[in-house]
Amino acid sequence: MSSLPTSEPSASVGPDRLTQNLLTLLRTPTEVPAGAHELHPGDARIVSAVEEVVVPRIAELGPDELRRHPDGDVVARFGPAGDDGLLLQTYIVSQHGNLMSEPHDARVEDGGPYGIAGPVARGQGANQNKGPMAAALSAVAQRPATLRRPVLLTVNTEGRSHDGSRRIIDEVGTRAAAGVLAFATDLKVSVANRGRVDVQVVVPGSSCHSSQPHLGVNPIERAADVVHALRSTPLPMPHPDLGPATATPYQLSFSPVAPTPSRSKDAC
Repeated sequence: MSSLPTSEPSASVGPDRLTQNLLTLLRTPTEVPAGAHELHPGDARIVSAVEEVVVPRIAELGPDELRRHPDGDVVARFGPAGDDGLLLQTYIVSQHGNLMSEPHDARVEDGGPYGIAGPVARGQGANQNKGPMAAALSAVAQRPATLRRPVLLTVNTEGRSHDGSRRIIDEVGTRAAAGVLAFATDLKVSVANRGRVDVQVVVPGSSCHSSQPHLGVNPIERAADVVHALRSTPLPMPHPDLGPATATPYQLSFSPVAPTPSRSKDAC
């Protein structure tokens, strides 16, 4: 869900266009499929959404340069070339709201029941990435006729960790003096952005039947020890802008997974 403006921001672009772009984005399926937690680079559905829905809206804004990565990422430059401009980064993949009954039934409704004054747009990704993307498109549309430094509007197809950011920066060669990341911050500007470092911990074990646990090594118990140890792991001092560091377990997987025995009515 994303709140919408109630007044005309400028003569060049108004709330009607912002709402139209947002509803179009919300009706475009770009979510991570059920049962998965990531998307591989170059996912055909995501690339198609960028090419058919997002790129035409960027083209309408009249960029001075438009660069694309084969995996779908887009970098549009407005204004002169250079590495001293502003990077305005948007995202297309929606991970949140995956339990919505009608995720692509985009609609505008009263925000009162949600504690928001005025109209809101409802749909998957509205407050995570698609509301911010629609706002970024409107912001670029309101740029001055002449820019002294470049504004780089990017579409990041990141669906697995930070692959999209690496492509945009390292492979497309995008450089800027400052950056704004367009995603949900409860309608507030957040100074600085908390990143993360993924640490993979491999806990070895040895298989056995659960009726004879002494014949094996249970990795679940060992993994529980690792999670418990995180609670007392020394962390750096709090950052003045980003706040305290955290060590958070967020995924647990096992391999190989033993097959589940079938239970038919004839089994004994």
